[in-house]
Amino acid sequence: MRQKLLFFLAGVVVGLPWIPGMARIASQVPAVATHTGLPVTLTRESGIAAYAGYSELAQESPLAGVMPSVVRVTGRAFAGSGVIIEPSGLVLTSAHIIGDATQVGVTVGDSKLLTGAVERVDAQRDLALLRLPPGSYPAAVISSDSTPSLGSRITIIGYPLGLPGTASVTTGIVSRVLDEPELGRTMIQTDAAINLGSSGGPMLDQQGAVVGIVASILGDYQSITARGISFAVSAETIRREFLAMPGR
Repeated sequence: MRQKLLFFLAGVVVGLPWIPGMARIASQVPAVATHTGLPVTLTRESGIAAYAGYSELAQESPLAGVMPSVVRVTGRAFAGSGVIIEPSGLVLTSAHIIGDATQVGVTVGDSKLLTGAVERVDAQRDLALLRLPPGSYPAAVISSDSTPSLGSRITIIGYPLGLPGTASVTTGIVSRVLDEPELGRTMIQTDAAINLGSSGGPMLDQQGAVVGIVASILGDYQSITARGISFAVSAETIRREFLAMPGR
């Protein structure tokens, strides 16, 4: 049975080829793998109401300190999320948002639009690095621990559906850890709510450390509906297979 990618998490694109590395997942679950980028055209729709429900949660959450490091990323065709990982302005995000662009828009602090120079793209692992203009930026910490254990609590921060205002926060657990040796990466499955535009956003542990970068979801396939099945590239993959590679 032929399966096709219906959506990019950064944007809705019908009939794209099946995502590399997701074929094995698809063979186990009859669903459609979907990157979580949002089409740029959707972010310009005036019908999306402003989202103002985050402020109270942010003030009370122990993860509130991570919030300033989460950014919007807008490429040529897709938009998503990202997270600053170095105070000098290094942003980690998803490769499928960037595509073949050399520069993208990065919104810091929900209002300050900057130009991010594309420093590195790893399409196989779906990771990318952007460099912001010189300055001092709030930065998150990538976890130095091994992949979180099954059932442990995690938090997702990002900009689903291009909603204006501050980023959205959802929570869930680690449902499964999936090794993909053919792609040189480990994926973390979660039941946390993830939507178009969440790609590139951080998955955090309860201490606020980045344990993954949101990559994809499983969507509907024919009459079968998938819910609560989303994936992030693990921090272990980010550290050992991406940041540690030559060129960084």
